[in-house]
Order: sequence, then structure tokens, then C-alpha cells
Amino acid sequence: MSSRRRTRWAWLVAWNDGNLAGTVEIARGDGGGAGLGETELTSWLLRELDVAPGDLIRSEGRELGSDGTFIAAPLLVGGRVGGFLALGFGRTVPRHVELALRACLDDLSDRLLARAPVEQLAMQIAAAG
Repeated sequence: MSSRRRTRWAWLVAWNDGNLAGTVEIARGDGGGAGLGETELTSWLLRELDVAPGDLIRSEGRELGSDGTFIAAPLLVGGRVGGFLALGFGRTVPRHVELALRACLDDLSDRLLARAPVEQLAMQIAAAG
């Protein structure tokens, strides 16, 4: 798979809906290109927080002061955002990745927010790209 389409960065962000703040719990990247720092990442998520349930957040890197394309899946618990799974790609988000994220949002929320073996899941997601 072309390096432009593979996953270059992956983050698991814990979100505090009460004070509208996020903390990066896990960050993985290949070191290629400019990813996002924690401040840029959480600021982006905050700006896009009003996403409808089941929708994904998507942005071009140039809008975030980076390169590539970024997508984030809001992880819900009790109808409120409890975290995000965010991914960065070299150029475009592959359609199959977007479809897979949409199809398994509930399962991702359950597993990642329940603090399943998060480290293992993050590495599997990053490796799948």
C-alpha cells in the first residue's frame, strides 16, 4: 500500500466533557511528515465537537498546520463523548478505513473506553494501515 494512504499517526485521546479538555493517552507515529502535537490535536477535536452521533471528524492537514489528512472517531459513553480515536494519513483517508470506523463505533467505544488492553488495540490499528 502506498505510504500516502497508510496510517502514519494514531492517537487515543481521553476526553473530559465537563471541562471540554482532552489528554493524549497513547500516541503512535512513523516519524514521517508532521503529525499533530497534543495542543493542536485537542484544539481540533474541541472545534469539531458538535459532530452528530455516528459521524466522524475529518480535516485536511493544512487546516491544522500539518500535512496529510486526519480523521477522528468520537467514542461515546452514556451518550457523551468520553474520548476519541484519531488517525492521520499521508494524503487521503482510505474509504475502507472510514467505512470500518463508522461500522464499529459502538464497539470501539465499548472496548477503548472500558480500558481494554488499549496499548495492544492501538498498535493493531496502527499496523493495519
